[in-house]
Amino acid sequence: MVVARLRASAIRAMLPFHSPFATTLDGESQLTLRVFRVSLRAMWSRAPLAGLLLAGCVLPATAPSVPYDHKLDGSDAHGVVLGKVGFPSRSGDPMNGASIIAVDAAGKRWSIALDPALSQDGGNSAPFMVRLAPGRYRLTKLEIEYSNTTWTMEEMHLDLEVEPGRISCAGAAYIRGRAIEEQPTGDSRLGSTFQIADECPALRQVYATRAPYLPAQTAVHLFSPAR
Repeated sequence: MVVARLRASAIRAMLPFHSPFATTLDGESQLTLRVFRVSLRAMWSRAPLAGLLLAGCVLPATAPSVPYDHKLDGSDAHGVVLGKVGFPSRSGDPMNGASIIAVDAAGKRWSIALDPALSQDGGNSAPFMVRLAPGRYRLTKLEIEYSNTTWTMEEMHLDLEVEPGRISCAGAAYIRGRAIEEQPTGDSRLGSTFQIADECPALRQVYATRAPYLPAQTAVHLFSPAR
């Protein structure tokens, strides 16, 4: 993996995303661009070292997906949560994959995978729908993968709320670039904020054929600033 300098002109060329239905949250996060140019031989030679590194850390649990025939009723202790994350001001190829780390009240980390195959805007954003225990989750690391680059945000500064036995919708969180910072290490970071939009009816429609037995009622709990 090579951490490359992102040219300031490339970032400035990205148009800011605006929506009359969006609210910009105060606070700022950092996006770092990483470019991957690793040969198969290099990956193979580093595999034992990677195994040793992984052995010393605890990987996040995977938030379970929602089965096709899943139904929610009063006896279900878990809830279903859906939402969307996007980077519409970035130009170029569509995202190949993305994930969010959500931390529950006990400190356990959950990995939430976004689904670019269900993107409605050519891969600038992607939705997610998973099952989680009820409660408030702090969203930390965000990774968005493209054909040869990965944008990484170590701290999203957002909260996600899940109700028991119901469908909770977090809406859409769009990354909006603000300022460029050159780092001593040679890479460039893009200061950014989130714009939050209530797109819950559209998100329910996206998953209508994936989970048709879920109830129609949706509890709207939009992404909020981390407490």
